[in-house]
Amino acid sequence: MFTPLQTIGRSIPKVFFLSLLVLATHCKGPDGDPGPTGKDGADGAAGPQGPQGAAGPQGGQGPQGTPGLNADQLASNGFIKGTIRGTRTDGTPFSETFNFTLTSGHQGFEKVNDNLHQLDIAWYESFNATGSSHITLLVENKGQSTQKVNIGVPTRDVDYNGFFVYWQTMVANNKLFQLRTNALFEQTSTLLPVSAIRNAAYKFVNNGTEFKQVNNAILGMGYYSALTDGSKVYFEYTGSSTYAFAYVEDAKGVLSDTSTLYGDLIYKYDSAKGAYKLYLGTTDLSETVITPADTQEITNYAYDPVTGALSFDYKVNIQALRTQNTTKHAIEVTGSVSAKVYDARVMRIGAK
Repeated sequence: MFTPLQTIGRSIPKVFFLSLLVLATHCKGPDGDPGPTGKDGADGAAGPQGPQGAAGPQGGQGPQGTPGLNADQLASNGFIKGTIRGTRTDGTPFSETFNFTLTSGHQGFEKVNDNLHQLDIAWYESFNATGSSHITLLVENKGQSTQKVNIGVPTRDVDYNGFFVYWQTMVANNKLFQLRTNALFEQTSTLLPVSAIRNAAYKFVNNGTEFKQVNNAILGMGYYSALTDGSKVYFEYTGSSTYAFAYVEDAKGVLSDTSTLYGDLIYKYDSAKGAYKLYLGTTDLSETVITPADTQEITNYAYDPVTGALSFDYKVNIQALRTQNTTKHAIEVTGSVSAKVYDARVMRIGAK
C-alpha cells in the first residue's frame, strides 16, 4: 500500500506527458506553398429543354419589292426602238419616240444566194394599237472580212422595201396623229396632180396629192383636196373615173357651190400613171417630178453566231413625196435594235 507522497510521485510523469501532448496539438507552424492546379472535371450532363418563350411583337413592313415582268417582258426577245422626226400634214413639227418589245423567237438569217443573207426583224400590233415597225437587213458575205450590211429586200416591192414604221398618238384638241412611212432606197418619179408653178395660185396642200375620200349628206361618196389656208375643195363623181367640182368649204365651215378659181377643175384618173391628175377643162395641170432615193445608215453592227446576240444602230431619211409617207413631209427615223436570232433558218417541206 502506497503512502500519499508515493502516490503523488508516481502521478507526476503522467501529468507531464499529458501537458506536452496538449502543447503539441495547439501549436501550429506556417502554411506551405500551394500545390499544382488539378485538371478540370468532366462536363455534367445537359439539362432538360426549357419551355418555349412567348411570341415577340409583329415586325415592321419590309421595303417595296421589284415589280414583276408582264407577259411580253417574260417572252422578250429584244427590242426595236427609235425616234421619228418630221412635220405633220398641218405643218406642226413633231418628234415621237417608240420602243417595241420583240416577242417572237423565230427571227433568223435566211440564205438568198451564196453571197447574200436576209434577216427580218418585225414587231406588229393591231391597227388601233400604238404602232409597228419592220426592218429587213441584207447581209453580203456574212461573217467574212468583206461583209456589208444594208436595209432592203432582194426584190423590189411596191408595198415594202426593207423599212416600215407605223405610229399613232393623241395630240391637242382631241385629234389623232397617225403616221405611216415606207422607205424606198432608189430614185423614182412622182406625179403631182397640179404642177408647182400652177399650184402657186391654187394653193393645194402638197400639190393636190391630198385627194381624200369622203361620204357626206351633200355628196354621198366623193373626194376633197385640202388647201393651205384650211379650206377644202370637194369633188363629186361624174363617171369614167372622173370627179368634177362640187363646192368649197372655207376654214370656218362656210359652203359655196360656185368658185371662179376652182369651179372648172376636174380630177381624173390616169391609168397609165396609176394616179389622179387635175385638169382645168381639158388642160392637164399635172407634173411629173423626180424623187431622190431615201437614204439609210447602219452603224455599230455586231452579231455573235454562237449566242445569236444581234445589235445595230440605224438612221433612215424618207422623202416628202414618197407615196407611202402619209405626212407628205421629209421624215428622219433614228434608233437601235437588239435581238436574239438564229444563225440560219432552214426551210424543209415534208420534213419529219
